[in-house]
Amino acid sequence: MIFRTAMAAMALLMLGGVAQACPNPELDPLYGEVTLYEGFYPNPHSEYIEVGGKNRMDRCMDTSIQGSVATNPDYYLYYESSGNSTLTLFLETSTDSVLLVVTPWDEWFVDDDSAGNSDASITIENAATGWYAIWGGSYGGGAGQPGNLFITERSNV
Repeated sequence: MIFRTAMAAMALLMLGGVAQACPNPELDPLYGEVTLYEGFYPNPHSEYIEVGGKNRMDRCMDTSIQGSVATNPDYYLYYESSGNSTLTLFLETSTDSVLLVVTPWDEWFVDDDSAGNSDASITIENAATGWYAIWGGSYGGGAGQPGNLFITERSNV
């Protein structure tokens, strides 16, 4: 009996390590994808998403931002660029939102509140051509909060 209990406890500990899911840019996006070319129109491009998820970012990556995101990206952007453009992604939501973006060169950007009104914004200078995985998150946790993701090359957002 002690052996079975020890084995069960060990199995639970092992599962506990695996159970914590984290954002994965390799998974299919929840709300679709778009290809935008430098100088795109209409600018900004907008997409409805629902922000939030079960994965706390501060438990998955080196950040002090405690927002929660889904495991799958919310949206994929394929951006065709000369490498000289500035790309800004921002959220408008009715909740305190956070934003996570993984660039084509595998840099992870996280933001909370830079867009004002408790909304998130990330600006990437000299944005490279390639796939960007994008998550809209909720600072307070939970999922299913409606929002709009905006992608722009404008500097006055």
